[in-house]
Amino acid sequence: MLRRLLLSFLVPCVASWIVTLVWQPLARHQSEEYFELAQAPAGESSLFRPPGYITFLRGVGAVTGGLHEEDYLPVYLAQGVVLGLASVGLFLLALRWLQPAAACLLALAFGIHPLAVILTGYVHYDLLHLALLIWLSLAVVHSFGGEKPSLPWASVAGVLCALTTLTRPMTLIFPLVLAIMIVWNGKVERRRAWMAGLVCLATMLVVIAPRTWSNYQRTGRFIPINAQSGAALWPMTETALHPTSENFPWVALWEKRGPKLLREKLGADAEDPDVFMRRPVEVDDILRQAAIRQLRAQPGVYLGNVFDNVRFFWTGDSRLFVRTFLNYQFANKRPPPATAATNYFSAYTALLHLLGAFGLVLAVWRKEKTLIWVGAVFLTLWLAHSVVYLDARYLYAELPFLLCFASYGLREIIPKRWPRDLVAGGTLTILSILGLVLVLLGPEGWMFQP
Repeated sequence: MLRRLLLSFLVPCVASWIVTLVWQPLARHQSEEYFELAQAPAGESSLFRPPGYITFLRGVGAVTGGLHEEDYLPVYLAQGVVLGLASVGLFLLALRWLQPAAACLLALAFGIHPLAVILTGYVHYDLLHLALLIWLSLAVVHSFGGEKPSLPWASVAGVLCALTTLTRPMTLIFPLVLAIMIVWNGKVERRRAWMAGLVCLATMLVVIAPRTWSNYQRTGRFIPINAQSGAALWPMTETALHPTSENFPWVALWEKRGPKLLREKLGADAEDPDVFMRRPVEVDDILRQAAIRQLRAQPGVYLGNVFDNVRFFWTGDSRLFVRTFLNYQFANKRPPPATAATNYFSAYTALLHLLGAFGLVLAVWRKEKTLIWVGAVFLTLWLAHSVVYLDARYLYAELPFLLCFASYGLREIIPKRWPRDLVAGGTLTILSILGLVLVLLGPEGWMFQP
């Protein structure tokens, strides 16, 4: 067991370090202001951005002697460790429905997946968020997926849910999903399940409370995490967004309508690209009020976007991360829009969606407790991403869940006379390795024309 734990940790960790040292990482590509916020004096925080990743970067700086512009290597190394820990968490989770060797293979399928490796070299919250989602799922399974609900594990789940939410607030609605799951899960140990749910909620609130109280002291408003709810809701009510794996609808919509919307109350500041950072509460109020007006005037627009998001969450992919990574490997050339690497990545993601849907439905049908409770965390993400703005940048959050569901579904397709667990885990690992090889060898290999 120890060897498999080490393997699950070391292979993704070392592989990601090698890639970030030898290849050109994404670094600050569309990475927003997190690095600058982490360099701000200790104690200062942003009302616009959630604090989790900022705190992580400050921790890296405290260990390494400070954060320095253009020197992101300490961040890459720290995120390599985070990737290793995420893979270990997935290994421990997969042990509940796969044999140990197969669980290790599934952990490696995640840890050396091209998207996970690319995100290690990205100075953004994505990889930290993935790791927290995996460990949250593990704690939720231990809390509610055993013979009886566990109160100690429920408190751990609450802490992890809070940390995940402080990194990206999409899991703020998890207690609601948890309550739905407790009601749906039957009458067995219902009373203890409610107690565990309340413990989870209480510990989550305790961890989040200092942030909420700080926001209230600064603004006089109830802002649980950050002042971004208006920005997330407004585009959903303005026009049909039609998200795809190739577009960012927010950019065109904001350039066309955003400054005009702000100009009446903010004057010349409406044209300032930093207005979201400098006047976050005012901007959020304006966008939220505009969203409410539009929702009343044309509710069909919002409902149509919700429907599109529900569908897109299961049909889109993160190929733009791969394409951008490939672009970064070229100093003076640009690879074509479609390459063997991006085509393979899209096909692999589509396969994971198909197998994942089959595996999740089968797990629910068979009442496979582990995957049902993993599905509760996945359902939280799906619901949250459906009701607010969604584009391809946010689909990274699906990866560990799709691998879990796909491994279960694939195992059931494999003939019983075969070692089904090993074949399922091994197949997904091989597919991830091939995807990573295509991405890493692409810029200097045979798939690009000179």
